[in-house]
Amino acid sequence: MPEYTTQFNLPKSLANENVSLAAHNSLVEAIDTNIGNALAEHKADYVYQTAGGTATAITLTNVILEDGHPKTFIASANNNGAATTINNKPLYKPNTTDTPSLVTGKAYTIWYDEIGDCFFIKASGEGTAVVSHVLAGDTFTNDNGTYTGTMPNRAGETAALSSAVSGTTLKLLASEGYRDGVDDKVTITDADFVAANIKAGVSIFGVTGMLPEPLGSIIGSYEVTDNTIETGDLVKFINEKASPVSATYQVSNTVVNSAYSQAISAVLIDDYKILVSYVEQLSSYTMKVVVLTITGLTVTVGTPVTTSVAYCLGTSLAKLDTNKAVLLYFTQPNNYYVYARVITVSGTTPTLNTALNLYTDGTYMASSLSLRLIDTNKLICSWAYNTTVATCTLSCTDTTLTNGTIFNSATDGYQGGTTLSILSTTKALLIYESFVSTTYYIRAKVLTVSDTSISGGTAVNIDTHTASFNILDRGSLPLDSSRVIFAYKDVSNSNYGTAVILSISDTNIIVNTSVVFESSMTVQDLAIALFDTNVVRVTYGYTSKTILFIINNVTISVGTASTYTTNSTSMEILIKMQSAKYFVVIRNDSSNNGYLTVSDITFIKKGEGVAVNGGTIGQTITCYDWR
Repeated sequence: MPEYTTQFNLPKSLANENVSLAAHNSLVEAIDTNIGNALAEHKADYVYQTAGGTATAITLTNVILEDGHPKTFIASANNNGAATTINNKPLYKPNTTDTPSLVTGKAYTIWYDEIGDCFFIKASGEGTAVVSHVLAGDTFTNDNGTYTGTMPNRAGETAALSSAVSGTTLKLLASEGYRDGVDDKVTITDADFVAANIKAGVSIFGVTGMLPEPLGSIIGSYEVTDNTIETGDLVKFINEKASPVSATYQVSNTVVNSAYSQAISAVLIDDYKILVSYVEQLSSYTMKVVVLTITGLTVTVGTPVTTSVAYCLGTSLAKLDTNKAVLLYFTQPNNYYVYARVITVSGTTPTLNTALNLYTDGTYMASSLSLRLIDTNKLICSWAYNTTVATCTLSCTDTTLTNGTIFNSATDGYQGGTTLSILSTTKALLIYESFVSTTYYIRAKVLTVSDTSISGGTAVNIDTHTASFNILDRGSLPLDSSRVIFAYKDVSNSNYGTAVILSISDTNIIVNTSVVFESSMTVQDLAIALFDTNVVRVTYGYTSKTILFIINNVTISVGTASTYTTNSTSMEILIKMQSAKYFVVIRNDSSNNGYLTVSDITFIKKGEGVAVNGGTIGQTITCYDWR
């Protein structure tokens, strides 16, 4: 009996056997056939077979159920991760009982696990990440293939989508995206989140407040104790009774320009910066501008910018926004022409832009300027020449000014001064000096303003005399849309300081009863500013004094004047800073060679309120309570 080979079952030759040619050829043929069949089967293993059956019950041919034996196939349907079998045996991810996701048209390699009697899929890209989970530009794979991420990179600062407050917590909603935790910040901006709006001594999110208790926050009635209290006096409250506090000031004086300075104007640009224009007399009346930074009682003077404008005799400033103002001025060499130009402020550096020539007649001297912002990027200005008061509007685009038609709003004028008060975006009050025959008048009229015209109502007389009153640009102040307070030197009454409220309805004006606020000296110069609702502060010279007015409808209650500096003052500008107890006077210091000086003033004693009306011991008075 012959023996046979293990693999192909071929007959082996016997030791004593004579092999015939036919037997030899038969053996060779058997070898060829068996090797060919084995090779064909092996080649078949490398062909990617398209799966039969269904998405979750797959059938494959030529699958060898031997431990670790592989098979590659092409999925014919998506199984969406549902439980799946191959030839009735479960299909799992490696070393798990989790079903892999199969996608139509993709090739998968599996192997048989004899112990588990199942198929495992060969490890490949997998996971649940989608493009929005991966940083933009980076690639990744998952069960479904290779993809490029779309997640935005939010490195740096990004604005919050929204915000909410929960108790003492401010919650910011961040935009979708990647943040590396190094320099990424989610921000929210609020223009009111500044130290000036936070109570002094309180820190909110790292900003320490500078705002004292607001003037007039509470109004109450209190019995007077200790001493007589005058209207406008600072008071303190002891056992809920009002006691006077002397109005003592702490003053810091800083010289801005060590030369005689005149034609001063100033405007508060932001909470801490003041833009000042002035004329230096000793250098051919050259106009200069400078930025002052006020921090408490510290005044930092920027570098003055000397303009090419010589023989400038008058200036008036009006703020446009926190880095821009408009300057109105007139010069002598060009027959007293009137000009306007935008000043931009970057940090503490002012830049003067191209000048616009407003008044080019030149026959008569122009003077007595006033400039006010009446609407967004729209201003109104006035000046006097010969017997006329001219007015016109200015429009600002970036740093370019254009003017409207110039109107002769008063033909009974005089070069003794003009001042404007804005009532609304279409109305302004013009106060001016008039000269008729031998008499000087202070007159007022309502101006109705449009884009193309300025018309004036009927003028009313405020005061009369045989000498010029010298009206000041900074002497009038709107209390609201129907009331304007006006302070002036009354030459008809010993040059006493006088104030009056004008009531306005449409174009009609009522001149209410005036009050004298200074009768012990000649009032040479003055400035007025609104410090709170119905609370007005006035500063005036020669002797440098300040006083509070309490306004009740059309009645002015006058407080007690206090001297804030022993030096004499003229040509002053009064600016309220962040609170009613903190103000700045920019002035010509007559006692120091007329140098341009800043007096930074605050109360040295902290009052707890201010008296609305006065009274003696035992009487009941009304007070603004700051506590």
